[in-house]
Amino acid sequence: MPPPNYIEDKSNYFDQNIRRINEIIEHIRILSREQSAERFERFRVLSVIEKAVSMIEVQYARHNIDIRREIADADCHAYGNPHRFDQVILNLMVNAHDALKSKYDPYDDDQRIRISQRREGDTIRIEVEDNGVGIPDAARSHIFDPFFTTKGEQDGTGLGLSISYGIIREMKGEIQCESEPGEFTCMILTIPEQTWTDSHRNAPIARLTIFIDNFSLRYRTLHRHY
Repeated sequence: MPPPNYIEDKSNYFDQNIRRINEIIEHIRILSREQSAERFERFRVLSVIEKAVSMIEVQYARHNIDIRREIADADCHAYGNPHRFDQVILNLMVNAHDALKSKYDPYDDDQRIRISQRREGDTIRIEVEDNGVGIPDAARSHIFDPFFTTKGEQDGTGLGLSISYGIIREMKGEIQCESEPGEFTCMILTIPEQTWTDSHRNAPIARLTIFIDNFSLRYRTLHRHY
């Protein structure tokens, strides 16, 4: 005979997973939109990080991968395309997973990914670190080259990091790699913090134009989009 709360627990479980599936579908729909038309905007960095991590967190937990968050400054904002920045975080998380898979047996309890965010002066520093297989010294200087990969032919295209590099540079930031073969890899993103003053400076410029027509005044506001 099932436990007293069996049906209620199962119902809650299915409800949570249905909600998560809906969130994933909506997230993929947003990511798959044509990005070239997306405008830059001021966005909260932690919100994008949490959204990206939520995409893979349950799956990683099933493989005993412990995702650790170290958030020193939660209310940091950047200026860029949040959907593209989301792609960068997802790509780094997937790479970290692949590095763990290359070192550990499935379901090993020692697998860890650390993602951190903190403010450094007028920049935001984000780190994605794993304790996986690491990157050979000879390969480290080439990881941002298009089509270069340390993975097998079936596991990687060699485009993820080069695309991520372009997205971060587009935000006037930097992406760096620290790694020790057999020990860890840490990908470091440094992007400018966007203050309210900066946001106002980057806002569309409004211009008032007055038209005279039959002794009446009409006006319209023209926006210069960036």
